Amino acid sequence: MNKTILILKHEFSQVIKTKTFIIMTLAFPVLALIAIGIFSFIQGMEKPPAPGEIVTIGYVDEVGGFSGYTEQPGEPTVTLIGYGTPEEATTALLAEDISQYFIIPSDYVDTGVITRYTLERELEPPGEIQWAIKSFLLSNLLRGQTSPEVTERAKTPMMLSSIRLDETGQVATDQGGFGAFIVPYLFSILLIMAIFTSSGFLLQGLGEEKESTPILNTAPPSAFREGNT
Repeated sequence: MNKTILILKHEFSQVIKTKTFIIMTLAFPVLALIAIGIFSFIQGMEKPPAPGEIVTIGYVDEVGGFSGYTEQPGEPTVTLIGYGTPEEATTALLAEDISQYFIIPSDYVDTGVITRYTLERELEPPGEIQWAIKSFLLSNLLRGQTSPEVTERAKTPMMLSSIRLDETGQVATDQGGFGAFIVPYLFSILLIMAIFTSSGFLLQGLGEEKESTPILNTAPPSAFREGNT
C-alpha cells in the first residue's frame, strides 16, 4: 500500500508538469466559453420581429367563452382567429392562412393543458407567442370577474428585483452579475477536468509501473532440488 501511495505521489508530481495535462485542463473551459459565445451570437442573429408585424394564430375553443381579446398587442402583434373544429384549423394552417393554432380542450379548466400545432421545427414556442396565448387565455378567464387593471396585473403578478446587502446591512456595491456566474463556473470546470485528466494519467502511470516490474520466480524449492539431481 505504501508503494502505491509513493507511486501516486510521484506520478502526480510528474503529470501536473506535462504540457498535455496543462493543455487539456485549460482547453475544455475555453471550448465551453467559445460554445457559449457561439450560441449567444446565433441567438443574436435571429431576425427580430419587424415593427408593426402581425402574426395570425388560430384556435379551437372546445370549452366555450374564449371569444374576446383576440388582438394581443406587442412585438409582434398577435391576432387570434377562432375555428369550429381542429380539421378547419389544420386546413387553414396548411393553406398558410394562419402560422399555427392551438386547441382549448373541454377539460382545460381542470387540467390547464393546451395543445399547439405548427409546421415549424422548434425546441419550444417563441416567448412572444407563449405570452400572447397566455394573455388571451387569462383575459378571457377573468372577463367580468374583476377590473381590467387587476386583469393586467394578473398577467404579470411580479417583477422581482433582488438586492444584495453587505455584512453591515447596507446595499452592497458589488451586486454580482455575469462575473459572479462565470468565475465559479470556470473554476468548477477546471477542477473537474483536473481530476479526470490527472486520474487518467495516474492510472496510465500505474499500469506502466506494473508492466515494468520484473516477475519473480515463485517456483517451490523442490523444483530447484529436482533440477539439480
